[in-house]
Amino acid sequence: MRNNMMSVETKPKNFVLTKELFAEIVSENLPLTAEMLTRNLEKNLSLADKVFTEIRRKLCHSPKWKFRWRYGTNRVSQVSKEAFYNLRRYGSMIGKTYMDLGCGSHHPYGTSAVMFLNGAVKTIAFDVKETDEQRAAEALYDLLVDCAADPDSWRFSSISRQDFLNNIYRFNIPALKEGDLKRGIAGVPMKYVVDDIYTNNIPADSVDFMSSRSVLEHFLDFPKALLETKRIMSPGAIAFHSIDLVDHRYYANPDKYHYWSFLAENDDWSDGACNCLRHSEIRKCVAQAGFEILLFHGTKDLVPVPAGFRKYLKGRFKEMSDEDIRIYGTTCVIRKPV
Repeated sequence: MRNNMMSVETKPKNFVLTKELFAEIVSENLPLTAEMLTRNLEKNLSLADKVFTEIRRKLCHSPKWKFRWRYGTNRVSQVSKEAFYNLRRYGSMIGKTYMDLGCGSHHPYGTSAVMFLNGAVKTIAFDVKETDEQRAAEALYDLLVDCAADPDSWRFSSISRQDFLNNIYRFNIPALKEGDLKRGIAGVPMKYVVDDIYTNNIPADSVDFMSSRSVLEHFLDFPKALLETKRIMSPGAIAFHSIDLVDHRYYANPDKYHYWSFLAENDDWSDGACNCLRHSEIRKCVAQAGFEILLFHGTKDLVPVPAGFRKYLKGRFKEMSDEDIRIYGTTCVIRKPV
């Protein structure tokens, strides 16, 4: 396989990216840089189109990829629909302010745009990282085109079909197509805030609905972060959070780690990325922060705990129930008291 990579690097004039080689490169996740690929493909537009078509089909339609591609409309649909329907049980989005907590820098406006199209009067996309504005604009363009082509698949609220379409036309779609984010969103009440949850300047009592996905587990000072989200939320505001309790080392190295590996570490262990809290601990923190718990669900058993793993538990995890150990995902809906 390394010999194939050397041929890519040393024979640009005679380079032929076969479907078999491309599939092998993708499956092995080798460091084929965009510059390297562009350098070879610009000499053969027919080949470039074949590569583009192959990649596009995988990203947009492959069951393995389409919900993992962060720039794609399938992932935005999945994330925004989950958040919207959990929030809708407790109030209408129409005329309200929505915040996407930890929106991600890849496609920061995705979920916010869907909430705006469904009637939110203002949206805030919040993250700690800057975004590539040109790429974010292109991703937003793809999303709006999909929404315009199939509005009934994206219209989750009771907003009329015409009002939904009118909200799409408030964007400068040609500007987004060209990668101009500032002009593209100049006519809509959406903003991207890059800040730290602990020290942000978002006004108190300013957000009516909030959601996050795989974000809260990254707040190392979880109680403090909860109090800050409560400060931001208006009285009676609703938040939906989906929290990933999996040991995140598993995602990079599944052969070495499993979902529960960190439960066999000492209490003072940290990977610096996750707070290592379990389902019952999160519920306790939420209650102590003064939120009203409307829904609190644990995901378990779809992936079983390794047989005999309990004997390896350390620290506080040794005292936890089997039920608490089995749970590897938490979804909750909480309300700030009026």
